[in-house]
Order: sequence, then C-alpha cells, then structure tokens
Amino acid sequence: AKSILLGEEGRHSMQAGVDKLANTVKVTLG
Repeated sequence: AKSILLGEEGRHSMQAGVDKLANTVKVTLG
C-alpha cells in the first residue's frame, strides 16, 4: 500500500517538477 501511495504521489510531484522545469527553461531561453 505504501509503495502504491508513493507511486501516485511521486508521479504527481514529478509531473509538477517537469512542468516547472519546462517553464524555467522557456523563460531562460526567452
């Protein structure tokens, strides 16, 4: 159960991190 929960949370947080990183790169490159 813990691993499943961690997987769900990890997926969401990773997606958020990727979005944030993409936005940062976009801003940096202008």
